[in-house]
Amino acid sequence: MSNAFSPRLQTPGRRQFCAGFAATLLVLPGLASSASAQEGEKAQATANAGIRLHAAPGKLRLKPEPASGTATLAFNGQIPGPLMRVRQGETLSLELSNGLDDLLSLHWQGAGAPNALDGVAGLTGPAIAPGETRRLSFTTRHAGLSWYRPMRIGAVGRQTGSGLYGAVIVDETEPPTVAKDILLVLDDWALTNDAQLRPDFDTVAARAGAGRLGNWLTLNSAAPPGRVSVAPGSRLRLRLLNAANARTFALQFNGLHVQVIGVDGRPSALFTPARDSLTLLPGGRYDLIVAAPAQAGAEGALQARFGDAGAPLLVVTATDAPPAMAAGPVAALPAAGLPEAIRLQDSIRAALVMAGGASPGAPETAARFTDPARIWTINGVSWPEAVKKPAFSVRSGRPVTLELKNTTPWMQTLHIHGHHVRRLHNLDDGWEPYWLDVIAVPANHTSRVAFVAGEAGKWLIGSSIAERLDGGMATWFEVT
Repeated sequence: MSNAFSPRLQTPGRRQFCAGFAATLLVLPGLASSASAQEGEKAQATANAGIRLHAAPGKLRLKPEPASGTATLAFNGQIPGPLMRVRQGETLSLELSNGLDDLLSLHWQGAGAPNALDGVAGLTGPAIAPGETRRLSFTTRHAGLSWYRPMRIGAVGRQTGSGLYGAVIVDETEPPTVAKDILLVLDDWALTNDAQLRPDFDTVAARAGAGRLGNWLTLNSAAPPGRVSVAPGSRLRLRLLNAANARTFALQFNGLHVQVIGVDGRPSALFTPARDSLTLLPGGRYDLIVAAPAQAGAEGALQARFGDAGAPLLVVTATDAPPAMAAGPVAALPAAGLPEAIRLQDSIRAALVMAGGASPGAPETAARFTDPARIWTINGVSWPEAVKKPAFSVRSGRPVTLELKNTTPWMQTLHIHGHHVRRLHNLDDGWEPYWLDVIAVPANHTSRVAFVAGEAGKWLIGSSIAERLDGGMATWFEVT
C-alpha cells in the first residue's frame, strides 16, 4: 500500500480543484444560535434549493507537484460536488445536465426522494443522455446526511470513483447548538505512479474481489488532516460520509469525547462508541457530537486505522479562549417518522442469498468469470437478469423480515434503497437501536433485518461496494 496510508502522509502542495474549491475542512455555516447565523443558514438553504448541477470532465490535484493533476469527472468542477442543504420540509430542486460522453443517472441515498427519482437507470426511470438536461425536484421529508451519486449499474464504479458525488444535508427544524458543524467526506483514490486514475474500473479482476481499493486517502478531496481550533470543552457536530468505492474505514477517536446521534442519515439512540471506535462502510454516514479537550492547548484527533498504522483525519485543538459554557446533556435528535416498533409477527419473510466472486488471496480464481457484469449473484441471478423480476413483493405499510445469507468468503455490504432497516439480534431478543440503509453481512454468515415497506415502487437492493454492484450483485423488491 502507498505511503499515502502510512502515519506519515504525503501532503499535496497547493490543494485546488479545477473550479477552485479551497479547504480541506468544510465547516458548515449557520448553526450557532445567533440571529445573524440563522439568517445566513436560511440564505444558503435558499441558494442551494435551486442549484444547477453539471457533470463534466475535470481535474483535481491529489499528489503534490511536480506530479500532474488527476483527470477526473466532477459536478460543477468540484469534488465533492456542490453541497445541497435545505431544512426539513423544504423542496430540493435542481437542473441536472450531462456533459459527459456517457449516460448518467443520479441516486439520492438516504434523502427520501420518491421512487420515480431514485435514479436506478432501467428500473425507476431512464438515464440522462449526453447533452441532455433534466429538472428534478422533491420535498425533503426527513432531516439527516445523505448523498448523491451515479446509479447506472455497470458504470457506478467508474463514475463514482472518478469523482461524481456530493453531499446533501437536510437540517432539523431546531438543530443542536454546537460551536462548529463540520462535513467530512472520506475517499480513497486508486492512482497510478503518474497520479492518474487506475484504468481498471470495468475489469473482471477489479470486480471479482475486494473491490477497487485505493492508495491515496483524502478528506473532502484534499490531504488530511483537517484542523479546527475551539474553546476548551466546545461541542462540534461531525457529519461523516464514506464516498469510497470499496474501502471500509476503521475510525478511532483519541482525546475526544464522542456520542453518536445519527446513523445513515437517521436519528439513533444516543450512544458512546465502544473503545472509541467506529466502522464506516462504503456509502455509510455518521452524525456525531464531539467534545473538544477540556484543557487549553490539548489536542484530540480522529484517525483512520489501517492495520497497525493510523492516518489522522481531523485534529481538534483547545485554544486558550475561555472554556465553553456547559450546555447540559446532549439531546437526541427529533424522531424521523420511523416506527418505534416493528410487528415482526405480521411481517412477510424473504431471503437473499449472496454468492460468486473470486477467493481472497487467490486472484487467479477470477479467471473463471468471462463476463464482468455476471460475477456476483443474489438468489442465483446477476443484475442483467434480476432486473426482469422482483425478489419479493409487499404491500406498503406491511413489515418485512429479510434474511441476508452471505455464502461468500468476503464481507458483503448491501444498500437498501428507499428504506431504513433495523438489524435483528441473532437470539430474537430485539434489534439494534439505530436505523441503517447500508448493511454489513460477515463472510459465510447470515444476518436478518426488519423494516416497514414504504412508498409504492421498485426499490433496489445492491452492493454498496461499487465494483460488486457493477459485477451483478443487485436485485429489487416491489412495494404495491
